[in-house]
Amino acid sequence: MSEELISKREVLDMTGISYGQLYRWKRKNILPESWFIKKSSFTGQETYFPKEKVLERIQKIKELKDDHSLDELSAIFSPDSSTIQLSGQQVRALNLIPEDLWNLFQARETFTGQDLLHGKIVYQAKEQGVKEEALKELVSFLESSPPPLDYMLIGMSKGSEWMWMQLPGDSKWVMEESANAVEMDIGSLMEQVNGSIATK
Repeated sequence: MSEELISKREVLDMTGISYGQLYRWKRKNILPESWFIKKSSFTGQETYFPKEKVLERIQKIKELKDDHSLDELSAIFSPDSSTIQLSGQQVRALNLIPEDLWNLFQARETFTGQDLLHGKIVYQAKEQGVKEEALKELVSFLESSPPPLDYMLIGMSKGSEWMWMQLPGDSKWVMEESANAVEMDIGSLMEQVNGSIATK
């Protein structure tokens, strides 16, 4: 399943930002480098972006940039899970892991950004119909193979058995017609975690 792409020129025209702003945001990882996709064209090489993601992100940046420095925007949008350390009490107070999933994570005394990301992933999986036993297996899978932030997490099932895999964000994949599938953008989910913490 491939995303619709948009050219750099179209991004600049549609959003009203400058070339300089675009690349400053890239340097600060406010726009992920993995979104800058080089493709050959008749003029040499053109840069494209995942359309929905980049337009949504730029809109958010424009809403926040008057009240936040570039470094603050980077902290909001650039997932740095290594700097997050929260107690179980803080996680509950911020509702970062829903109560009905707490039993899968409650043994931890402190929660890192990675733990909170895993909680977000498991919550998304539950919302898409994955049952409790399969959610436990998903937690084990995530802990043994933490997904890179520029990857997608794909879950496929036939019946009650789920298979999980990680693919680079620009990968194309096909599933059998009779299978159920769950697809998640890891970087976007981590941003949601960071945003939840930053706005509390």
